[in-house]
Amino acid sequence: MAAPDSMPIVAGVTTLSGFSWHALDGLGAAQLHRTRFALELRLDRKGDWRPLLRDETPWRETLATMRRPASGPGFKVPRPLCLIATCRRKQDGGDFEGTERQRLQVLERMAPLVDFVDVEFGVHPDIAAAKIIRSYHDFRGLPDFAALAKRMRAEKHCLLKIVGTAGCLADNLKVRRFLATAGGNATAFLMGPYGIPSRLLVHAWGGRVSYSTLDGAALAPGMLSLNRFVNLYRGHRANPRTQVFGVTGTEVQHSLSPWIHNAWLAKRNLNAIYLPLKATDFDDFLAFASGQPLAGASVTVPFKEDAFRACAQTDGKASRAQACNTLLWHGSSVHGGNTDGQGFLADLASHLPGKLRDATALVLGAGGSARAVVDALTRAGARVCIWARDAGKARTLADQTGSSVLSARSERQFSLLVNATPCGMTGPLQGNTALPWARLQPLLAKHALVYDLVYAPARTKLLRQAASAGFATCNGWGMLLEQAALQARLFGYRPVRRATQSPPQLPHVWLVGYRASGKTTLAPRLAKALGRAAMDLDAMLQDSSKQTIHALFSQVGQARFRLLESQVLAGAAQSEPAVIATGGGAVLRPANIRTMRKCGVVVYLDAPEALLVRRLRHDKHRPSLTGKPVAEEVHELLARRRPLYEQAAHLTITADRPAKVLAGEILDRLAQFHAHG
Repeated sequence: MAAPDSMPIVAGVTTLSGFSWHALDGLGAAQLHRTRFALELRLDRKGDWRPLLRDETPWRETLATMRRPASGPGFKVPRPLCLIATCRRKQDGGDFEGTERQRLQVLERMAPLVDFVDVEFGVHPDIAAAKIIRSYHDFRGLPDFAALAKRMRAEKHCLLKIVGTAGCLADNLKVRRFLATAGGNATAFLMGPYGIPSRLLVHAWGGRVSYSTLDGAALAPGMLSLNRFVNLYRGHRANPRTQVFGVTGTEVQHSLSPWIHNAWLAKRNLNAIYLPLKATDFDDFLAFASGQPLAGASVTVPFKEDAFRACAQTDGKASRAQACNTLLWHGSSVHGGNTDGQGFLADLASHLPGKLRDATALVLGAGGSARAVVDALTRAGARVCIWARDAGKARTLADQTGSSVLSARSERQFSLLVNATPCGMTGPLQGNTALPWARLQPLLAKHALVYDLVYAPARTKLLRQAASAGFATCNGWGMLLEQAALQARLFGYRPVRRATQSPPQLPHVWLVGYRASGKTTLAPRLAKALGRAAMDLDAMLQDSSKQTIHALFSQVGQARFRLLESQVLAGAAQSEPAVIATGGGAVLRPANIRTMRKCGVVVYLDAPEALLVRRLRHDKHRPSLTGKPVAEEVHELLARRRPLYEQAAHLTITADRPAKVLAGEILDRLAQFHAHG
């Protein structure tokens, strides 16, 4: 049955063969009470179209099961699912490898079994108009939405879907204008990182259908996971009355501000959304804000000084720093503020006991963030010295604040070092430092604190070097939280957690799962992104015993092996923050589960049984645990261990995709986990 005309459709994109109700765990789909939840089944992926050509009968029961109301540990779908069948050609971004005749046959066979069939513009299968979502995808730029829609309406359809590719933030406004006049029987959005606002505001702008990936693997540039769309952004609830906030800059895809502010907005049950507003430059952001009313905006690098110059009025902190991190609109007038300095001092107080008066501080940078930090420190009585790549900017800032500039031969000893540059942040500058550690270390007093405003990754190269040299370190997470709480009050709502509350202290990321689920491959990828060490318990066991896992297991037996494994795990728990790959049987001892959960976030890599069997059949380095054939052993042991993996896990990830994709999803889920405390 078709969805009611007035009801928005929230579609989770998945494959027919790969769908599992487990993918909805944690979705909180009971929130979808004012929308229709749908599954878009991508038949072109994983070769799902081939069995349909032979006989669609086996799929009938599968599809009938999908339609029934369902529930699980973290979800509840309160009404029958809406099903959309799609079999996308390669030229339209799909994976279909058969002939066009075969593709049309697939769509025609699926039509009686689903609510809608996605059919590209110019393609004419034998399917009733009431079933057809007529679609068009432009991977190079923006189509003329109105003109294209007029041509598409000449072909049979019940809904139109037009997708372009954003080249800048302001491109989203073309979607907004189109949907405002489309009459409610269309949806449109843009691909790419600049197009994310159109995906999140599609229902607010009048679009019928939103699309997000069900399993976290983006099938198109800029596609969000359904979990993020529903639980973080609450995009399914966006409507014309929704207040829009956001953070703008050039690298906001790494910002944790959306996790923080959206969590607070949801807790207060406010009809508001906080978006990542990646822009090419500040003028691009202003162009977007002129067409999409904003209730407020956070500003990050490199736009803070541009934001100050664009304001008709600013507060004292912004005026002194000549930089704004907060924007508010009063009619057509933009007012600016700066919460960076106050947020920095509030967090610094928890890491540097005592008064700042007469303390000595070296600040790296002379941009917007550095200006706020220097202003805050000098007004607190600290003696500040500045270094910046642009010596002229450093001198100007020093003159304005009564500070000094670091000389090439300086031998001063500083009690505080603050990195206020983007060096080290996730992206092109990750792994960089503003100055070599060999130059910085001699300038630091014995008990100095090294404070890096960067918070992603959590441990930058600078912080790792400082910690290795015995200095106390701190990243910018606490400052982010403090200044965000101050911003929230300026935006007009109260933060949920107290501004002085520290972030969750969960240093380790533990990867658990059955053998061959990909833990060893994923650990170094995640560790690099998080700025941590990677550890592998099996490798540590081999190093300590001077034997392979196979030989050690055979020699000492399973009971002794598990004891040795527990000892290594306990040692790893005492190490510096790391991403730790565990052995498949680490969860068999309850003490191990308690240890992991007490000092870290446990991530369960839930790999499909068939995938594990394929991998283990070709693995000669892992001993059999039962002496049985691989498939039988995996089935038997996984049935016993899965409840233990689930008991241990804070987060569960379906591990059936490439390591690069899984790493990205885990990073997103970890960020959300920390933001919600």
